[in-house]
Amino acid sequence: MPSVRRAPRYARMIVTGIVLGSLVAALLAYASRGQDGSYSWGQVALYLGVLLAAFGGLVGGFVAVRLDGEAARPRPRTRRRRPSRSRPG
Repeated sequence: MPSVRRAPRYARMIVTGIVLGSLVAALLAYASRGQDGSYSWGQVALYLGVLLAAFGGLVGGFVAVRLDGEAARPRPRTRRRRPSRSRPG
């Protein structure tokens, strides 16, 4: 029976990291909007969004590479045991 290699989809993993990083940035910007009056909420959200989206994309890519390495590793084949045909008695 041919084996099927399960490889992660890199683009989806990277985009997921970017989206999660952006969501964390929006939450952090929202939480810190009343802290300091020198920057507006939009500036903080944009700055954190760019930084955390890039970081999230890198983490997503790293996770995809690690998962691909695990998927490429050969697994030992296990043989199924046949049930013993013992006679009741």
